Amino acid sequence: MAVSGYRGELVAFVRTQTASYDEAIIAALEAAIPSVRRFGRFMTGSLAVADMLIQECLPIAARIIAEDCNGADASTAVFEAFMKVYRGNKLKMVPTQAQAHGEALCQQGASPPHPSQEIEEALMTLPAQPRALLLLALTEGFSRKQLAKVLGIPLTSVADRLFRARLELGALAGRGYDKGANGL
Repeated sequence: MAVSGYRGELVAFVRTQTASYDEAIIAALEAAIPSVRRFGRFMTGSLAVADMLIQECLPIAARIIAEDCNGADASTAVFEAFMKVYRGNKLKMVPTQAQAHGEALCQQGASPPHPSQEIEEALMTLPAQPRALLLLALTEGFSRKQLAKVLGIPLTSVADRLFRARLELGALAGRGYDKGANGL
């Protein structure tokens, strides 16, 4: 079943986890799906694999939202659940398509890729945690507090890990470190 067909199962799950059917939880989860799909594709190298992991993470995210008395941010909850499922399935995954594509280009001596393609391929070769840090910070605009929660790392180490991830990405993409306008 594709991610687009998840709604019935998700509604049933939310009904079992909360006192009543909560359309607000469903709507919040649905709003987060496009972003987590994009993130999942970069983490796994495959939209099909990302969709499979998203199906597994949506009930977890619904539970996080339903159990949080302070009203968990749905986007953060979905990404947190996705990372839990991703870490649990990581050993079962094959090398990402982008990694295989990058290796094939190197072996063939292909012409240099477009700069954005070069950066994307460099991003895909990063280990999972630095890649997730960069994607969530730069494409999703997550705060350091959200990054710590989603990735399960101490808040005090987020800035340092983010800095190191940027350095590593710059080195892989053949560029020096540029602090950038957002100071990350």
